[in-house]
Amino acid sequence: DGTLYPTLAKAIKTPKEIKQTKEAHVKDGIAMCKFLYYVKKNVRSGKLDELNLAEHLAKLRRRLGAFDLSFGTICGYMSNGAIIHYGATEKTNKKVEKKGLLLVDSGGQYYYGTTDITRTIAVGPVDEDMKYHFTLVLKAHIALASAVFKNTTTDKELDVIARKPIKDAGLNYNHGTGHGVGHLLNVHEGPQSISENKMIPVVMQEGMITSDEPGLYFEGKYGIRHENEILCVKKGKDKLGFETITYVPFDTDAIDASMLTKKEKQWLNQYHKMVYHKVAEGLNNEERSWLLKYTKEI
Repeated sequence: DGTLYPTLAKAIKTPKEIKQTKEAHVKDGIAMCKFLYYVKKNVRSGKLDELNLAEHLAKLRRRLGAFDLSFGTICGYMSNGAIIHYGATEKTNKKVEKKGLLLVDSGGQYYYGTTDITRTIAVGPVDEDMKYHFTLVLKAHIALASAVFKNTTTDKELDVIARKPIKDAGLNYNHGTGHGVGHLLNVHEGPQSISENKMIPVVMQEGMITSDEPGLYFEGKYGIRHENEILCVKKGKDKLGFETITYVPFDTDAIDASMLTKKEKQWLNQYHKMVYHKVAEGLNNEERSWLLKYTKEI
């Protein structure tokens, strides 16, 4: 479709844009790892809340070279995390207690790339339901991240792959699985978007960067979302797949490893190994020890 051409040309990143975007993700990964360590270490103080955590994360990103945020940070504790496009205000701001789940969806604009990441953090003990749902969303995330597909496959068709583990459990989520990400432009950028409601499906192409962000939301209780950015790459003749370019661990405190298949464990262990390799040298000794623990094989 000729009308898509300018946006399509922009969506297919050049080798230089890809290289620079990965550099941005290393910086962003360091900021996020520092943030996760800070949350785990300080939650028992009773002083953390949604607003001051969002501010702390913004400061960490700026120290690492971000000149702005790529969008307003979504930082929702427990029931606020179940609100998909939540934005904390003085009125809604919750104190973060030493139990349950905290959902943080955020990103930075660096002079060489744009980032978007969501991590759901166990800030203390989590119950069996939380672990079950957390791991179910992780299975959905891994299903898309590890998918290999024909080079004629559309974004809409990929949505089915991510939703399958969640739908098989009789659940679903009311948003798209992924959106295109701009290079120093809009964090939401087309024409590709991995969604079951896509009106004009777009064939996935090598060089596209998309988010991978399935979730589950239980009104009045908690929300879970796991989001990385994934780069569309060649996987042999007439086949495509993804390379994950976000470098931050998933919170192993909330994973039920017995629910993961051998292949899923393998994917997670390889991913965590890469995360440590990419960001460890940007952390101080305490943070690095923490990261080593959170990236060890399960």
